Amino acid sequence: MDVVTSFLYGVLDEEIFMRQLPSFARKGQESLVCRLLKSLYGLKQSPRQWNKRFDEFMKSQGFTRSVEDPCVYLKRVNNEVFGLVILVLYVDDMLIAAKDKSEVEKVKTQLSTEFSMKDLGPAKHILGMEIHRDVKGGRLWLTQGNYARKVLERFNMLDAKPVGTPLANHFKHQLSAKFCPLDAMEKGLMSKISYESAVGSLMYLMVCTRPDIAYALGKVSKYNVNPGKVHWEVVKWILRYIKGTMGYGLLFDAHSHQAKTLVGFVELRLCTRFGHKSALYLAANQVMSSKIKHIDVKYHFIKQVVSKGKVKVQKVAGTVNPADGFTKYIPLESFSSHRAKLQILPMDEEEN
Repeated sequence: MDVVTSFLYGVLDEEIFMRQLPSFARKGQESLVCRLLKSLYGLKQSPRQWNKRFDEFMKSQGFTRSVEDPCVYLKRVNNEVFGLVILVLYVDDMLIAAKDKSEVEKVKTQLSTEFSMKDLGPAKHILGMEIHRDVKGGRLWLTQGNYARKVLERFNMLDAKPVGTPLANHFKHQLSAKFCPLDAMEKGLMSKISYESAVGSLMYLMVCTRPDIAYALGKVSKYNVNPGKVHWEVVKWILRYIKGTMGYGLLFDAHSHQAKTLVGFVELRLCTRFGHKSALYLAANQVMSSKIKHIDVKYHFIKQVVSKGKVKVQKVAGTVNPADGFTKYIPLESFSSHRAKLQILPMDEEEN
């Protein structure tokens, strides 16, 4: 849903005056000014006042504002475990979700009585993301195919040859500060390239639907201030990877085999798996070192439960650890498997 002329609903806290419009002023009263009672488009406080106005209304309807994300409002209905109505607000655009469709309609009615609203129907787009539903299959995809295409067009990479991974092995030793421009001529050449804009555009893609490019972006973003030719080649490589995976997105599957449900109590010894050898060593040994002084004391209870045999720690192989994709280069032969474990899949088919 969308609020029509949302900024006009804000009530001003300050006294603000404005000149009369030429067509509004009466003869002989041209010197008079108008005092604003509500906010207008163009006032710097208008967004804030609109948000305050909306927040007051939502709370009056029994909603609670999320502490973790102030753009999310929650309301419990029917005293059910999953009986929640969730409203997500971005300026004047909003999404409403609930288990029962009648609850969604009820919120729409409440909003329409207070504000001039435009019902856009079932959500298909939000903030550059596309929402695709498979109701019968119980699946939902979030993709950014259109956004990715615009990014590729902007940086003249739409016709580039696709690649299979966001970071190639031969770039591992080239992502270094020693490849930054050293003379004025090279700096001048690189200043004509929109390096930061390309990294920023890819970063929005990463944050929303494509965490599989997080590691590669983390590497290239180190050189935003003074990028070299090699660094730009890596950015173009990431764009080529996006070219070949524009149809990929985050899959939310109600019947996913990866879903985990835990009910009741477990008396057996738990097994916790680590992907980092140092973390495994620290958890399994009572040795103290000056190198771990930064770790909060409360986290050392892990050593206690391990030493008492309540928890067992094991090393998890990198070939089956999807988190490795966020911390290191992964070769092509295993990258697809890691990507699928993160539920980043093409919309028309699921990878094995």
